[in-house]
Amino acid sequence: NPYLSIVVAARNDTYGGDFLHRVQVFVNGLLSLAEIHALDAELILVEWNPPGDRKRLNEVVKWPRCAMRHGVRIVEVPTEIHERLPNAETMPMFEYMAKNVGVRRARGQYVLVTNPDIIFSDGIIRHLATKPLEKESFYRVNRHDVAEKIPVSLSVERQLELCASRTFRIHR
Repeated sequence: NPYLSIVVAARNDTYGGDFLHRVQVFVNGLLSLAEIHALDAELILVEWNPPGDRKRLNEVVKWPRCAMRHGVRIVEVPTEIHERLPNAETMPMFEYMAKNVGVRRARGQYVLVTNPDIIFSDGIIRHLATKPLEKESFYRVNRHDVAEKIPVSLSVERQLELCASRTFRIHR
């Protein structure tokens, strides 16, 4: 079993503007850094209520050759399940329920629940690779917001440099 399960919820829609682009940057960065630092982890991507008129994430995300040590799993929560929930007609995705689906399927000793438009720093992945986490503990990190679109074609190192130079807000 992996040391760490990383859980995200997503769907192939336009949430927040060009969501698929942000998912691709997330996947490229995470998988690249995980490989560089030999992170003992799995990625669980929960695809909640996939839009019927769009391709599934496993078809549209360009999966890099580098891989998580314990792989990537996509768990689909179909429309039929979504429609059983209150307010399903007004909310296409129940983010926290989707993340709970991923947590329940996690095989890791520890679980990191995050969003699929986050770019992890080299330092945090390097640190997690040392297996520093302790039981019965809760961890959080400061989030740095970057206003501009990060080019998917850049290396993860260059993406991180761009983020560092374009931060407009830090959530402590």
